[in-house]
Amino acid sequence: MPKMTGVELAIAVTETVPGCKVLLFSGQATTVDLLEKARHRGHDFTILTKPVHPTDMLSV
Repeated sequence: MPKMTGVELAIAVTETVPGCKVLLFSGQATTVDLLEKARHRGHDFTILTKPVHPTDMLSV
């Protein structure tokens, strides 16, 4: 996404629809820093590392 990160999108979605649950998938180490910034803003997202096994998705 050229204009925002996935974490920024997740924040925008949960601010627009507070009851929406967001599950993030990432293969980049920099996502940890973005998640920390989101937590400071009051957002706590679940993240799974790529590649994701289907059973891992079902356990969240």
